[in-house]
Amino acid sequence: MKSYRLLLTFVLVFSFQKVYVQSHFDIVFPRSANERNQKCKSCFETFKNKPKGVKFSIKRDGNNLYFEVNDKDWFNKLFATEGDGMAIDLVTKSKYDCSIDSIENKQIRGRLMRPLYGSLLRKA
Repeated sequence: MKSYRLLLTFVLVFSFQKVYVQSHFDIVFPRSANERNQKCKSCFETFKNKPKGVKFSIKRDGNNLYFEVNDKDWFNKLFATEGDGMAIDLVTKSKYDCSIDSIENKQIRGRLMRPLYGSLLRKA
């Protein structure tokens, strides 16, 4: 079987310095685990069925963040519809300091970056 390896790199944010106000943008967070499991089913399935050789990561280059993936087909499954996108929650190391007894249980733990959607990511 012919192996297709393609490194796709997408800029996720303009700059760490340009984000001043915390916002959830247009992201709607499910209120319960059951609602999350229903609404996020296709995403969970895509990750569950990710081929063994597929690698992905978030990389930092200066003030820019990039989503890198080595498989175009898997990328297209992950961002199959116009509403599929990604946002990054930037969390400081101090938030997870070993001396802290407990961590707040909330959806966003740091600074949420503006989401980018499949249609824009495919153009990059």
